[in-house]
Amino acid sequence: DGKSKARFGQSPHNFSPSLAFDFVPWPFTGLWTSARFDHIAGLFLGCGLGLGISLEWGGNWTTILDKPHIQIAGWKKEI
Repeated sequence: DGKSKARFGQSPHNFSPSLAFDFVPWPFTGLWTSARFDHIAGLFLGCGLGLGISLEWGGNWTTILDKPHIQIAGWKKEI
């Protein structure tokens, strides 16, 4: 939707292939509760561990809280 002001290379979302993604609980029942994001993020993080991929979840950040966000850990060092 063009909401991000990040330029290419400033966000893990705008690489090809992408180094991050956002998610929402499905099916949408009118409630996107914090607990639903916590549960789904745990599944993603666990799958990453199982595949040997270190992931970061925006729900663990201390500066901003971005529960729908998952990214490759240390992505800035990878570029």
